[in-house]
Amino acid sequence: MGISPDARANLSPPATHLEAVPDLPTPLNRTGRGQGNLKTVPDGPGPMRPWVVGPFLSLLGPQPEAIPAAAAHPAVADGLQLHWDGIDSRSLRLVSPSQQRAAAPADWVLQVPLEPLLLQASAQGVLQDLVIDRPEALVPGDTTEPLADTCAGLVAATEAGPTGQWLQLEEQLLAQLASCLHRPDLAGAQRRDRGWRHLCLSLSWMAEHLAEDFNLAEVAVVAGITPRALQMAYRKHLDKRPLQSLRLLRLAELRRLLLQSASPSRRLMEHLDRCGLSRSGSTARHYRERYGEKPSQTRR
Repeated sequence: MGISPDARANLSPPATHLEAVPDLPTPLNRTGRGQGNLKTVPDGPGPMRPWVVGPFLSLLGPQPEAIPAAAAHPAVADGLQLHWDGIDSRSLRLVSPSQQRAAAPADWVLQVPLEPLLLQASAQGVLQDLVIDRPEALVPGDTTEPLADTCAGLVAATEAGPTGQWLQLEEQLLAQLASCLHRPDLAGAQRRDRGWRHLCLSLSWMAEHLAEDFNLAEVAVVAGITPRALQMAYRKHLDKRPLQSLRLLRLAELRRLLLQSASPSRRLMEHLDRCGLSRSGSTARHYRERYGEKPSQTRR
């Protein structure tokens, strides 16, 4: 069974490259033999690197060397990556933003923006001891087995694309990852930094007020510091501006609403208003940069 037309629309690289492999394969083990409903590699170049992008998580699969790196979906430089080899998701490795350039290649890579992970850790009460910058924080064993199972489930869901099952697995993985990375024994000094606390406070507030119209100064008041200090905190810990994080949260909520919408004919404008997004073309541009398609394509 090949990738459905709807699922194919959610994959990157662009269509010009997809034409070279009309039937995208699903994950393979190290021997090249399919397992269960997994496919074998066709003759010639190896499998493309499919991209399935949910509201937050992005999944990369194997990619042949013949495809230029520039043709792949842009990496999320401000997030964590989970790497594993073949279909053995229990070989999970944590790669922090600072390590991504030097990381050894892996068959599968799951990219996780930091914002949803911080929000999940805050909801679980484990934010203060969350370790996101040390690979040894993710120790293989009983605590990571559920995480590995969820990664395997996401791989299995690639053919259908970001459906309701994907959304459930995405929420599950964020909760599991926050639990695995709650390491009081490894927590660094930066978790005691005032900027870290103010950043997380502002992030939680923005996530609860997506539909409202506010500016940086108002967010800084909520965080209890000056706008400049808040900008410096975001730059230090997320390498971005506060309103860039806000845009990520709003776009993710829009994608979730579009994927969950029980009525495909519901007006897109209602979703935009609910997410606090502009009705101008800039929203469509930002959405396409993030998800590789227009909001109207997601809705269909």
